[in-house]
Amino acid sequence: AGYHIAYNAGRKTLRVPSKVVGTWFLPITNPVSRHLNALAAKHRDVKLAFLVGGMGGNRYTYNLLKRQLGQLGVALYQPPDTSIAVVKGATRFGRDEAAFGGRIGCLPCHRRG
Repeated sequence: AGYHIAYNAGRKTLRVPSKVVGTWFLPITNPVSRHLNALAAKHRDVKLAFLVGGMGGNRYTYNLLKRQLGQLGVALYQPPDTSIAVVKGATRFGRDEAAFGGRIGCLPCHRRG
């Protein structure tokens, strides 16, 4: 597609255009995007989402989902230490339903079978 990828041996860096890097995330971001669209259509009262878990700390994923959710009227929050945010929340709040207004959805991005 005419993209220029450059390797600098002295600095030990590889320069890859963002459009190319973005394609590397499509197997993860496409199912998540579809799932979020479905959730937003079903739960129109949701105005805030948390991005947590393994890909939660990824800047590309965060920016993509923030744009998408913003178009749906939903703000996206990325807590510090996204990869352990779920564990921290579970440790702090346990199963105390009063601590949250509710929880909606979970998408297993990697299905085996």
